[in-house]
Amino acid sequence: MAQEYYEPKLSKKDEQARDLVLDRKNTYYTYFKKNYYDKWDNYWAQYRSKLLNESEYPFRARLFIPYSFTAVETAVPRMVEAVFSSDPIVAVKPIEQADVDNSSILEMLINYQFRRMDFLDTFIPLVKDCFIIGSCFAKVDWKKEFRYMKQMAMDTTLDEMTGQETQMPMVDDKGNYVLEKKRLPFYDDPYIYRIDPYKFLIDPKANPIDPIGTSEAVIMITESTIPQLKELEKEGIYKNISEVEKVKGSSTWEAGENRWSDMDLTKPSQEPDKHSKRVLLYEYWEDDRVIVLAEEKVVIRDEPNPYWHCRRPFIEGRICPTNEVVGIGFMEMIESQQHELNDKHNQRADNITLALNRMYVIARDADIDTELLLSEPGGIIMSNYVEGVQPLPQPDVTQSSFSEIADIEDNIDRTLGIHDPSRGKPTDRETATGVVALQEQANMRFKLMIMIFSKMLAKSADMIVDLNQQYMTDEKVARITGGNFERLPNPQEVIGRFDYEPVGATMEGLSKYARMEQLLRFRPIFADNPDFKKTEFDKKLMELLNLKDFNNYFLTDQEKMMQMQQAMMMQGGGMPPMGGGEMPPDMGSFEPPPILPTGEVEYSEGAGRPPMALQ
Repeated sequence: MAQEYYEPKLSKKDEQARDLVLDRKNTYYTYFKKNYYDKWDNYWAQYRSKLLNESEYPFRARLFIPYSFTAVETAVPRMVEAVFSSDPIVAVKPIEQADVDNSSILEMLINYQFRRMDFLDTFIPLVKDCFIIGSCFAKVDWKKEFRYMKQMAMDTTLDEMTGQETQMPMVDDKGNYVLEKKRLPFYDDPYIYRIDPYKFLIDPKANPIDPIGTSEAVIMITESTIPQLKELEKEGIYKNISEVEKVKGSSTWEAGENRWSDMDLTKPSQEPDKHSKRVLLYEYWEDDRVIVLAEEKVVIRDEPNPYWHCRRPFIEGRICPTNEVVGIGFMEMIESQQHELNDKHNQRADNITLALNRMYVIARDADIDTELLLSEPGGIIMSNYVEGVQPLPQPDVTQSSFSEIADIEDNIDRTLGIHDPSRGKPTDRETATGVVALQEQANMRFKLMIMIFSKMLAKSADMIVDLNQQYMTDEKVARITGGNFERLPNPQEVIGRFDYEPVGATMEGLSKYARMEQLLRFRPIFADNPDFKKTEFDKKLMELLNLKDFNNYFLTDQEKMMQMQQAMMMQGGGMPPMGGGEMPPDMGSFEPPPILPTGEVEYSEGAGRPPMALQ
């Protein structure tokens, strides 16, 4: 893989570190290449609806029915909705009573930082990795980013009257503002980076329940440039960058390249760039040590784990764990059925093509010009006798293929738990109750997937709290629900023991429309029950519609009182409100009595008397 251009000068310790990284990299890489990489290539091609053996059937139909693509793109929004429809995304649960107050502060801070990092943009590719190949990997790190921005230059002057300094924008001779370029902090918070599954190596002997935590080491493969490495060398993170300059471009990482070639694309990092060659880096992590090896030759970092939490800063997500270090995705579940579906569609297309462009049986002595054997309107074939040309019989398989294709699609749906209603496709095979039952069964499977995947979010929240303790030194002002702002204290002052629980993982069912239908069917049953709180029930329905301002849709107490006053005045000929303007909540069948000239109210005996509340 590497070409010998230059042998860098390393210390004995660096040589031992280099050999350790290369030995484990070769062991892990060999295992993954033998067992997973080729399969993953096929799964990516299956997701992209790409036939890998087109050349084997030059005269046949080469259709690829995007059923696998549809399955993934149907499942991803449901996973996203389950996680991001809740606020907060992750709940912080105190373990001890003394930690209750601190838990609310941490919850506010963590969810502010999830929004700050635009976690949705990272979450969607991670979920797709899970559905396509079975696992996804991410790094939870602290990101500090600066950007150059232009600002107005300020001129500081001393006010002789008050003795205070004032600042005014500077202007040039033409009256234009003077601008100056400043390097300003742009981002200084935790960040979750997606890792290409082909560029992350785990010990294959690790415990499948916690592969990253129980692996002897994990290795992340990344790329950088010499200017970026020199900047980090100035900060004291890297070393030996001068040696890296002499060997840059000598190594490449080949895993995952077939994803590009299968789609007739070129890998972006392989595009020639004479201005900045990429530097291949192996980031090797143990619990108490980190080593970074550049171009498989130069050790540019070897130090104890810099994080206070003393863990590898990586997380893995899966939707279907197995007894392996990686999980199972949708593509593996339906791979053979997808190919069968393709075959049936292609066979039907070939059958139609052969029926329209038929083959013929020609008698040897019929003296027929074969160039005239073309199916065209008004075509003529010259023959010594009529029986000299006979069409080759072509059986019609199109009718039976429809039922066979429907059976294959039904098998795929049952395998994945995704049915037509979940795709937004109407069905005439199920009643409304049957559709709800199918959705609820699918919801149970997705709920399990979310509960498994939520472990990844819980671990990331735990690491984010530890990173805040280590790197965040200033107070922050976070915009919380409702548009209000809350000042968050230094997290180093917030101590305690907490559990982290993604709120979406506790949802009772994932289809809000199915829940709405259930609630609507439930409401009439208790409509006549005086103890049933109809308003609260209706508010719950409106919450499912994401109507945050549902109070605007219900009458206030004052509006109810005004309506009752108007109704009574219409019935009583203008009777003024009683009891200081307050009206009883329920007047029943009471009819207002006549009003005497003196202003007194006359009540008659019997049914005309008011309720006891007015006496």
